[in-house]
Parts: sequence; structure tokens; C-alpha cells
Amino acid sequence: MSRTGLDGREIRLCIEWLVNRSLNDSQMAGALGMPPTTFSSYKDRAEYPSFSDIRKLATEFGVSARVLQIWFGDRDLDEVQLLSDDELRQFLMLGGANHAVEPLRVTWRGEPVGISLPILEVDDITPRMARTDDSFEDGQDSAGLA
Repeated sequence: MSRTGLDGREIRLCIEWLVNRSLNDSQMAGALGMPPTTFSSYKDRAEYPSFSDIRKLATEFGVSARVLQIWFGDRDLDEVQLLSDDELRQFLMLGGANHAVEPLRVTWRGEPVGISLPILEVDDITPRMARTDDSFEDGQDSAGLA
């Protein structure tokens, strides 16, 4: 049985979701540089997809390897904070908003700075931070702008 992502889906389904088209064994095998007959047994191995498999598939199909590596547990879930806007969009498309990240603990020179959780506005995928002391009115950012 092959590895699955955070939501239990196999890698083919995750990539299909991101590229909005169906993929067959021949396409997956081609992306990995192996014959389809080899891929048909390879895809059922417990170690599939490996870190390098994910990189090859992502390159072939034009999706983020980092997002898929986070999704399949090869990278720590905390790395979501480092994703670009496009990568974050892909992560959310896979259902990443359903997999809460631990509260973000930000420090400056060893001292907490009063920030708690990342807030994502799904309309434009703009990360914003919420203050723990609720000193801002709803809808305003740290500069007091709406």
C-alpha cells in the first residue's frame, strides 16, 4: 500500500486536483522515468511516493514539490509558513486549511511578541497576523488600515 497525504488521498489524486485533469499510469510512469509496466507494481510499494518521486512528479506536472512534500509528510507541517503565495494557494486547494498548524509563537530576541495565529483571507490568500491582545478593531491590520 502506497503512502497517502494528510487527507488519505494518493499522490495521483492530489496532482489531478491541482492540475484539474485526469492522469493515467503511463503519464505517472513517464514523469518518473520508468516503463508503465514497472510503475504498475512500483506505485503499490509502501515507500511510494518517495521524496525524489514527489520532486519528479511536481516538475513534470508543474506543481510545487514543497507543497506535496509537506502534504506527504516529507517536510514538517510548520514549513507552510514559508510557502510563496502560489504554493500556499496549492496547499489550500489540497485542503490544507483543514489541517491546522500549531499556534505560531513568534519571538524577538528571545521574548514573545504577542502574535498568535496566522489568519488567511482565502479570497486573496494574503497571510495576516492576529494580535493576542485584541488591540485592533476587526478588519484592521497592525497599521490600522482596513
